[in-house]
Amino acid sequence: MKLLASKQGNRGFSLIELMVTIAIIGILAAIALPAFSEYRSRAFNSAAISYVQFIYSAESNYWLNGQVYIGTPAGDGPGPTGILPGTTVPSGVGYVVGVFPVTGADPSSGFDTGTDFIGFTGHAKGTKVYAVGSQSKMQYRSKGGAAASAAADAKAEDITQNLPGDWGTEL
Repeated sequence: MKLLASKQGNRGFSLIELMVTIAIIGILAAIALPAFSEYRSRAFNSAAISYVQFIYSAESNYWLNGQVYIGTPAGDGPGPTGILPGTTVPSGVGYVVGVFPVTGADPSSGFDTGTDFIGFTGHAKGTKVYAVGSQSKMQYRSKGGAAASAAADAKAEDITQNLPGDWGTEL
């Protein structure tokens, strides 16, 4: 008889205990997922920021060598399609670099050259598009990208003029 009584006492969890446990897990997930999503967006935006900083450095070096800037067509990473031959673009980053006014063409790449430049970058999973130009003194600017893709927004920007006035300033 004693053995039978101990088996009946260990029947498992009640329905209420299971529901409370599931509710607690749901509340924790509702708190954690938005924070995790924000961290991911910041990481993707950081990749675009690093490439816009690289654009500024590469253009500055190109200016020192020839007193002109070089434009490059819109591209995506990874691969050797960066701003200068042999450079690479971070994975997922879309970019475009334009020059104005067009004063000629680079002899090795055939890309346009000019006395001013503007470059845009954005990550396919990021939330912002970043821009830098010859007049910006390494201050890059940003604005929110469309829900579809900040990389596509970057490649669609106007590259024939200075930074638009509606972009916020960042350091």
